[in-house]
Amino acid sequence: MFTGIIEEVGKIKNLKKKNDIVNLDIVCKKIINDLKTGESVSVSGICLTVTDIIKNYFSVQMVPETINKTIAKNWKKNTLVNLERSLQLSDRINGHIVQGHVDATFEVKKIDIVKNSWVVSFNLNQKLKKFI
Repeated sequence: MFTGIIEEVGKIKNLKKKNDIVNLDIVCKKIINDLKTGESVSVSGICLTVTDIIKNYFSVQMVPETINKTIAKNWKKNTLVNLERSLQLSDRINGHIVQGHVDATFEVKKIDIVKNSWVVSFNLNQKLKKFI
């Protein structure tokens, strides 16, 4: 579980595809300090599991479902990604609880700027309408 509050921006160091799996290395400075293998990290809103930690970067793997249903399909070397470690029960929740598991993507129809906020309108996937 995550709060949606970004801890830092990381950079994709490397992407390697082996069969249908994409191994991704992400350079970061802050979250690497107490990160552990097996933990979940939200990478631009996508929940991924840490498979390795080496000096200033960590690795994760993405399966076809993740790649096909998320913005990850557009990632390449040097892409900047938002990073957030998973929520601990003792943490203050400054955002809102989110899972980082993606069921579908929606096309942005329009964005209206109202004072200091953005109102984003999406084209709704009719199959998912009953869940929203």
